[in-house]
Amino acid sequence: MNVVSMFLLGSAAYLFPNAHLDTKAVTVGTEELSLFVADEPHERVRGLMNVESLEDGDGMLFLFEKPQEVTFWNKNLLLSLDVIWVRGGVVIGIDSLFPESAAGIQYIYSKGVIDSVIEVPQGWGEQKGITVGDGVSFPQRIF
Repeated sequence: MNVVSMFLLGSAAYLFPNAHLDTKAVTVGTEELSLFVADEPHERVRGLMNVESLEDGDGMLFLFEKPQEVTFWNKNLLLSLDVIWVRGGVVIGIDSLFPESAAGIQYIYSKGVIDSVIEVPQGWGEQKGITVGDGVSFPQRIF
């Protein structure tokens, strides 16, 4: 299994470590998101690390070269997140990650083999009515 750090954005070069990443429009259920794309190993490791805030509709999309089981953790996580596990364009599970300062080191495991993961502010999925079985669409080819 891979251990992938999941974390957040910020501002300026230090506080906004993912400013150099592409963003893509992704739809989960009927909700459109603007997500930073982490499709390289070093980008997936950094994830949203040290990000202090996310706006509604923002987050990160983690893409994997091949379907696999993955583990995410909350090292240097400053925000609470919903972690949406995706396989073949379908939500197969939703978990939460909490800041390291509040929860200690926490690990969560994919719900079987996945090909992508979406991280958004914690509670977003419930607020928008996102459930297992919802579709995930990538209007632009990103794989």
